[in-house]
Amino acid sequence: MKKISLVLSTALLLATNVIASTSVGYFVDAPITGIQYKTSSGVQGETSKGAYIYNRGDSVDFYLGTGSNAFHLAAVSAEEWVSPNSMTVKPTLTINMTRLLLAMSEFDPVENELIVDQHKLKQVHVQSFLSELNLFELDAVAKHYSIELPTVGEAASHLQSSYEYIKNTFTSKDIVYSPKDKELRDILIKTRDSNNTLCFYDLSKTSSPEYIGPIGKTTYKITGKGIYEYPDYGDRYGSKDKKVANCDIDIRARKKNEEFHPVSDFSGWSGLFACAIKGCSRTDLSGYVVEDYNSGSSYKYRANAISFNPTTQILLNKKQGLGEHEKVFGPNNEEIIWFTFAADDISPLSFDGQWQEKKIHKNSTQYRCLKIKNNEVWATDFKDKRCSKWSVSNYNNVSNQFKDMWWLNNLNESLYFYHLNMPVMWQDEQGTQHYTTWEYLPVSKKLNDGIVYRYQQILDEDTQSLLTSQISELTKL
Repeated sequence: MKKISLVLSTALLLATNVIASTSVGYFVDAPITGIQYKTSSGVQGETSKGAYIYNRGDSVDFYLGTGSNAFHLAAVSAEEWVSPNSMTVKPTLTINMTRLLLAMSEFDPVENELIVDQHKLKQVHVQSFLSELNLFELDAVAKHYSIELPTVGEAASHLQSSYEYIKNTFTSKDIVYSPKDKELRDILIKTRDSNNTLCFYDLSKTSSPEYIGPIGKTTYKITGKGIYEYPDYGDRYGSKDKKVANCDIDIRARKKNEEFHPVSDFSGWSGLFACAIKGCSRTDLSGYVVEDYNSGSSYKYRANAISFNPTTQILLNKKQGLGEHEKVFGPNNEEIIWFTFAADDISPLSFDGQWQEKKIHKNSTQYRCLKIKNNEVWATDFKDKRCSKWSVSNYNNVSNQFKDMWWLNNLNESLYFYHLNMPVMWQDEQGTQHYTTWEYLPVSKKLNDGIVYRYQQILDEDTQSLLTSQISELTKL
């Protein structure tokens, strides 16, 4: 790796609980100074030109601001470098985190450095803004508090520049992923279609064998002679006969037979396929590109992002339409994410056990202990930073409050990490429609110790936008 010229700030040098085996990582949205952080091993401080200190095996939480009004940006595995693209799953959250950081910082073009404007963060209306913020609703909350934001296009261009910096700075060719001759699986989740319609996994349809919802699956193997494709659901969304909505996978088009496609040279390919034979470095599997061109069949104005986590061995791709463009017909807001991983490396998750639930309200935070057992959810108060010993007398059955945990009643299918990134729609006993957006980004090789985010939302059908009524963070104890 090319050495980065860096003078660590006093705050960084005084980071607590630092021991001899510590490493230095970098938060890059352009190198940024003034982001607060705390690692799972207790190291905490403030980034200086992006630098933060961590111990091997740490996860790390990043915050904008200090004290009770600090905004929690993300919790991720501590790596050599992290960015908004690698810290979020949803394309909207990646863009909006970048817009937020740009709005709250000053850019030094000489040093190519973002410096958090601490004076701005101390302003009363900005503190109120941060205390109410969730990144899904950045525009609405910013408008309410008269906070000026960069546009989506400006943020996308900034992210593209950030990845040019990453590739020019973190030049290690160390192989972090060797996918050759492994059975690989792509899991695709469409969150918004080309008509600007939000996509959901509809729990009222799950009993139908023909319903897959917005989740596609492809399975394949890259070899020195070519690519094997194996039977799976496939990735065809919608159907010409209109029997399948644009948000949903058409299972009638699923791949039924194994196929082999000979490839003599992968050098002209991109992403995973370009480096699969020789092995991939992290920079091979990282990038953010704004596409603005005519493909022949249509004009493209969109962002394509790719990030690889060396700890979890999961490759994440994101594609997002960047909105109105004079050459693009329609709203151009399609969003899709897909995960790639070796099938043998991923194990099912177990939701059974003790959980801490953190409910985030406008002016307060509420904690509960949850016990998930035998497909039921039980709750009690979180006292003295601990949960009461499990017993039916100490806990109340609150299963009806968690109908969006559809996997508790789906005994025929195992739960995997990617399921916790599907937006769902469901009805209560009175027939009222509800919407929940789940987000989960694993932070360790076991994939079972990240924060599960639960956004309970209200759908505005006219604008196809979601208003968040409740945010919860679920952490397994």
